Amino acid sequence: MSGITEIFIRKPVMSTMLALAFGMLGIISIPRLPVGLLPNLASPGITVITRYPGVSAEKIEELITIPVERAVSDIPGIEKIVATSSEGESRVNMIFDYDSDIKVNILESSERVRLVRSNWPREVNEPAIVRYDPSDKPVFIISFSSERHDLKVLREIVDRRFKPRFERVDGVSEVFVGGGFEREIQVQADPSRLSAHGVSVQPLASVVAANNIFLP
Repeated sequence: MSGITEIFIRKPVMSTMLALAFGMLGIISIPRLPVGLLPNLASPGITVITRYPGVSAEKIEELITIPVERAVSDIPGIEKIVATSSEGESRVNMIFDYDSDIKVNILESSERVRLVRSNWPREVNEPAIVRYDPSDKPVFIISFSSERHDLKVLREIVDRRFKPRFERVDGVSEVFVGGGFEREIQVQADPSRLSAHGVSVQPLASVVAANNIFLP
């Protein structure tokens, strides 16, 4: 190491030229370097969204979520599967390796889900497979108000008219409607009549939940 230092000391012109050359290379390279203020480090992923309106979360888990998880679990490149079941909806999120081809993964996932779909009731909506990124945030939030309609009617209008239009916009993966009042039908049971027929409230609630579906 001392020999190299002595060479640069004895030859100042060469040392200066080398320093200038490295400096010029740095100046030329700076504009060509890709710069990201907030680089996207999230793994690519896919979400399978399946809706079965009016069905309890437990039934959604048993009928839809678990079969979908099993069907897609052996797709190459999967790092993690996160599934959630709520009333009327199932979501299965698949996180893949960084070098995975997301387009190929979508096609393979669609084929696996299609095979499982044949075992579901006809009332189950067609599954939607969208690209999922944990770092994604809503692009914008739209607020609706009306002087003619109450909150229940306004939400129905947004759900039926505006939501489908936004979903057809190129590049939109999902549209979520929140707020307002959703239509609700209450079933009131007479305890004395149930007791006379030897029926408890829990089986009645299970039958109502299993047959509670929305049809257009």
